[in-house]
Amino acid sequence: MNDHDGAVGAFAALSARRPEPTPEQRAALAAGTGLSTLTALVPPPTTPRLGPHDWAWLYERLGTRLPTEYVRLMEAYGAGEWCQWLRFQVPRGTDSYDLAPWAEWYADCYRGLRADHPAYHPLAAWPEPGGFLPFADSIDGDQLCWLTEGDEPDAWPLVVVPRHAGQGPPLTGTLVETLLAWLRGHLHVEGLPRPVRPDEDPLDVIDFEQFEEETDGR
Repeated sequence: MNDHDGAVGAFAALSARRPEPTPEQRAALAAGTGLSTLTALVPPPTTPRLGPHDWAWLYERLGTRLPTEYVRLMEAYGAGEWCQWLRFQVPRGTDSYDLAPWAEWYADCYRGLRADHPAYHPLAAWPEPGGFLPFADSIDGDQLCWLTEGDEPDAWPLVVVPRHAGQGPPLTGTLVETLLAWLRGHLHVEGLPRPVRPDEDPLDVIDFEQFEEETDGR
C-alpha cells in the first residue's frame, strides 16, 4: 500500500467513526445560546452518568445547594470529558475523584499551598466565605470553579484556577455560555485553551465522551 492509499484509508476510518455534522450542529456552532443550543451542537448521551445518590445528598455533603444551570447540564450530559480536555466528574458519588470528595481534597491542598505561597494562591477555598468550589478540571490539573459569593448559587461567578499560571479574574459568562464560547473558539483563558486549531473544522474536533461506570475519569 502506498502513502496515498494509507491517507485515504485513514480518512475513511475517521469518517466512519464520526458522523457527518448535521445542519442543526452547524447552526448551533454559528449562533444561539442556552442548553438547547449546546445539546444541538454536541448531542448528549442517552443515559448520563450521575452517581448513586441524589442531589439532596450532594447538597448536604457539600453544605450548599449548587447552581441550577449546573444541575441541568449534568442531567443532560453527566460525567465525561469535553474535547479531550475538560472533565466533569461524577456529581453524586463518593469515589475519590467524584465531585464532593475531589472538591474537599483540592481545597485542603490549596489552603496548604496558600499558607506557603500566598502571592500565587490568593483565593479563599470552600467552605471559607466566598471561596472557590471546583466542579470540573482539565487533564492538566486546571480547575473550573464557582466563586461562592453570596447566598444565591445561581449568581455565583465562574473562575479558572490554573495550574501553570497566575490567578486570573472571574469569567463573565454563565456555565453554558462559557462552554459554548470555549467550544466555538471565542474564549481563551489560562486553563481553557482553544480546543480547535485555525485550520480545523470545529465539528471535526469538539465532542463529549461519557465516562463509563468502570472508570473514575482518570
